Amino acid sequence: MGFYPTRYEEIPNVDLLTWIFGGPEYDQDKDIYIDALDSTRRTTNRQARSTVRKLIYGFKLLGIKPGDSVLVHSFSDIMYPILYLGIIGAGASFVGSNPGNTPIELAHIFSQASIQCIITSPEQHSTIMLSINNISVPISHNNILIFNTPHHPSIPDGFQSWETLLKHGETPWEYFKDEKLSKEAITSLFSTSGTTGTPKIAALSHHATIARCIASYDPHPKPYPVSRLLCLPMFHGVAATASHIDPLRYGIPTYILPRFSLFPFLDAIEKYNVTETSMVPVIMSMILRGEAGTEEYTKRKLNSLRLVRCAGAPLDLGVQTSFQGQLDVNAKIQRAWGLTEFGTVTSFLQGEKDETGSCGRLLVNVEARIIDATGLEIFEEDVSGEVLVRGPSMATRYLGNEQATTDAFADGWLKTGDIAYCKAGKWYLVGRSKDMIKVRGWQVAPAELESCLMEHPYVTDVAVIGIKSTSQETELPRAYVVLRQTSDSKSEMEIPTEEELKTFLGSRLAKYKALGGGVRFVESLPKTATGKTMKLVLQEAALKELRNR
Repeated sequence: MGFYPTRYEEIPNVDLLTWIFGGPEYDQDKDIYIDALDSTRRTTNRQARSTVRKLIYGFKLLGIKPGDSVLVHSFSDIMYPILYLGIIGAGASFVGSNPGNTPIELAHIFSQASIQCIITSPEQHSTIMLSINNISVPISHNNILIFNTPHHPSIPDGFQSWETLLKHGETPWEYFKDEKLSKEAITSLFSTSGTTGTPKIAALSHHATIARCIASYDPHPKPYPVSRLLCLPMFHGVAATASHIDPLRYGIPTYILPRFSLFPFLDAIEKYNVTETSMVPVIMSMILRGEAGTEEYTKRKLNSLRLVRCAGAPLDLGVQTSFQGQLDVNAKIQRAWGLTEFGTVTSFLQGEKDETGSCGRLLVNVEARIIDATGLEIFEEDVSGEVLVRGPSMATRYLGNEQATTDAFADGWLKTGDIAYCKAGKWYLVGRSKDMIKVRGWQVAPAELESCLMEHPYVTDVAVIGIKSTSQETELPRAYVVLRQTSDSKSEMEIPTEEELKTFLGSRLAKYKALGGGVRFVESLPKTATGKTMKLVLQEAALKELRNR
């Protein structure tokens, strides 16, 4: 028993590149990837295919072989998807990394994934080298390539450009048509905080990657010419379908921004008459707060949009309704819900416009169950519980973490950690069963922040929770800290302040993991009889504090 999709579709047992380049016919000389900051930089399907084949040859001459892993550490670019496909075409696995990661966070990735080659942008090169030197990663400088672009052309002394891979000719990708291989060979290793706990790496097979694309593809014809603007990070697992695969398979002109910046984002929509884009709720809130200018100005900038996909964090219905008012009357906002470990779970298709706050209907091939706190299954509609999902798009495992794999992937079902209910076929997210924090769409694991803060010599106990921001449509981490007691005036002068602890954490972790919710110093943390911190008590205290403001 459970909840089922309206249709199922067979997943072909072929390699990813054969599936992409064997897609529906369209003009192979049509521009597919266009640089939104410099539209003279663009690539067609024919050019992309040739460049991918050159990369494959270059990677093989570099010694990359099936089963190896290649890390890309960079902001987005029109050549980023080409790198992704070249890596996979060589039989290796793509490893995505947030360019904002610190050396400590990179070291965690290196400890889980065996990396044979690194491609890094010039700006991130020093961070990569610090991480490598600190943990003695055995990677030759010849296998550290610089992803230089016209926007960032410099190449550090002693290193080579990624373009050296393109100078040796072309060779075909690793082709196969085999069910066992399609389900075992790994295309991608995506960093994720998991449904619980500390950061992990989810392994995706060719079969799962193709299944994600099939699930999220809307077969209904659009009543407008489709062109997309991408500003969300290409290293992220859920974004991979829209950035690396769909454009080339379906011939979708796709404009790329290196990263999100409000004014370039709005300018690109207007300049190129973009009809579709994706964003996280905090971007909508920025626009609604008037950070871009007057309502008349933003309406003009957004006028060409016909579809706005929103995912990454819960979207307040009031924000959705207000943002809808900024769009053309024919435009719609399409919510979606997904996980790195699974891809998109629910969304709406072209013909349906929702104003109830639902995150959509189950996509093709996706099945779901709902269980209560005791593990008993819930069969009734409109009753909340933890959602379990299964389908061909599910990740194979957490790399090098058998316990986490066992905990999350049980009997073919993925425990999402999300609380939701289903009503009339539509799904509604309520919250999360665990204490993961969603910061502007990014998953932040409290355990990681707590572990880092515990390294401070004056911190003896700490608990991190997420609190609702009063000015942004997001959660923010807050730390409740117990300090070491001191007995002399000199030690008291060294006791850290709130700002000092924020700086301490900020020097070790990415910016989005900052303690934006503040620090509260307490004498002790509420504990259960077994010593577990009762975070619900802290959350209730935070809500009371918010109400009393």
